Amino acid sequence: MKRVLVLAVAVGAVWAAASAANAAFVLTDDDRVVFYGGQGVEPPTFGLQVETFVRVRYPRLKTWFLGQRPQPGGTAAEGDAQFDPHVAAWKPTVVVLCFGLDDPARQKLDPGKLDLFTGSMRKLIEKSKTLGARVWVVTPPCPEVSADPRLAEIQYDECVGQYAEALRKLAKEMEAPVVDWYQASVDYRTASANNARLRLTTGSGVEPSPLGAAVATNLILRAWQAEPLKFTIRADWSGDTAEVSAGQIEVTRKNENTLILSLKDVPLPWYAADRGGILASDWPPTPFYEYTLQIENAPEGGFIISESVGGKTRGGKPFLSKMLREGWDISNVGPMTGTKALTDLYGAIDRKNQSYQRLGAFRQRPSPDPELKEAYETQALAFRQYADGTARIVPRMPRSTDIVLQVQTAQAAAEEARATLPPTTQPASQPAVRTPPTAGRGAE
Repeated sequence: MKRVLVLAVAVGAVWAAASAANAAFVLTDDDRVVFYGGQGVEPPTFGLQVETFVRVRYPRLKTWFLGQRPQPGGTAAEGDAQFDPHVAAWKPTVVVLCFGLDDPARQKLDPGKLDLFTGSMRKLIEKSKTLGARVWVVTPPCPEVSADPRLAEIQYDECVGQYAEALRKLAKEMEAPVVDWYQASVDYRTASANNARLRLTTGSGVEPSPLGAAVATNLILRAWQAEPLKFTIRADWSGDTAEVSAGQIEVTRKNENTLILSLKDVPLPWYAADRGGILASDWPPTPFYEYTLQIENAPEGGFIISESVGGKTRGGKPFLSKMLREGWDISNVGPMTGTKALTDLYGAIDRKNQSYQRLGAFRQRPSPDPELKEAYETQALAFRQYADGTARIVPRMPRSTDIVLQVQTAQAAAEEARATLPPTTQPASQPAVRTPPTAGRGAE
């Protein structure tokens, strides 16, 4: 017999807490944020991660976000030359500058290039402040020279480090706060040296991976004084009861080995695409968003947590009973990361960023022949209208979701899996096998 108990906590309580936290958070409804830089900014990197967090954590905030990369190479000099269409045109109140990864061009340190970079960055900071914008300067991340022998040969990590140091000095001189991605990536790599899975770059050793971007995301959220969102699910295995810190929960005892937790109108779990199997403890921004599941009186052994959809399960992940009894962050568990509302929000933000990036690239094309001028202007207008439309979609995307979690003992899950396997057929009898004589012995 099923036993059901419903406990509800108004979602408004969490959203109200988020609104109260706005007093500390540096962004407001009127802010227009432009992330401007090279590979460290181009979607999907930390700009996408930061915006996704802000949308979920502060659902009523009307801040506008945009990520832009100058064409074609993403250098600071190109950023200075293209500042008006990529930054000034959007009338930003906040500008996040992140150059220095593309400027050395994967070559040995060239003092002349470094001087050019420093001069261009000075202009970018000055121009941003002239707009009345608050400016944050992000140092480039440290490359992983172990990924490419040539990078190690030219000491490219130290080369980029010189660009990071130049930015630190310049930002201090110009009174712009620094987000030191370079040093943070060095520190993270040192701390995780024994775990080859925690790679901060792609295979090239230069472009940031989602984990590498998360290092910068953590720093930016700290610099902006973002408040954490801590969502909890508490259930009692023996008492068939549960409660949530926001939204509603209905707990159903499917059988002695399985609990069904039906969550309604709960905050979206914050998740970065391509996060893979990285544990929450290894994900740098985890302190800003904890999605904790705790099950009291969970019996000894293992459990499988999966999403229940139409009577079927998906995205199952294993847990030890100790983890559940103490409480465990499940924000990176398969069922949570595959939530449709979450993937829709993430996809909408990514589409918006990509649309504006295509608009910027189109504007950099050479002027067309006179006969094509009108068509060119029409096409540019269409690009702009499409990008603006994608930007209007993002604020109306849901920030809460419904999901049904199945918590099942590992033994029961294994038995169910075996029961679904097709029956195996064995031959009625096995033919006799004659063993050949041992070498060196004659037949008897």
